[in-house]
Amino acid sequence: MALQNFQYDTIMREYSRRQSEVQRALEERRKEAYTRVPRLLEIDQEVASLSARKARALLLGQPASIEELREEVAALANERISLLKANGFPADYLKPHYFCHECQDTGYTDGHRKCACFKKAEIELLYTQSNLTEILKKKILSTFLLTGILIQ
Repeated sequence: MALQNFQYDTIMREYSRRQSEVQRALEERRKEAYTRVPRLLEIDQEVASLSARKARALLLGQPASIEELREEVAALANERISLLKANGFPADYLKPHYFCHECQDTGYTDGHRKCACFKKAEIELLYTQSNLTEILKKKILSTFLLTGILIQ
């Protein structure tokens, strides 16, 4: 059964909330890491600068510069991981920690296929809105009462 617009919007609002939560948590981790290890902030600033230089080199058609910049970024990435580990952080501490790694909390994989988590959200929403949850709870409770089994 296809979702109605308001149902789709409900699910997408949840994905938006998740994305906001992931970004908020990432910012908190960055603040903590940058406070404890100031070199991490310097590395991120250097990577941003190198990325801008790489973009300029691409526009100017300088392939030799691009490879050199790629190597510098890789070296900084390795330094970042080493610093994180040396200071008691996991290697992925400064990366987003998604609720769903498959779709990265967008609901879609490959840009257009519904992720399994989206399909699950669809089913849960339709199930809840159909009132089946309450009907099944009552049915299960009455079955337990009729058989003399009461789970507390």
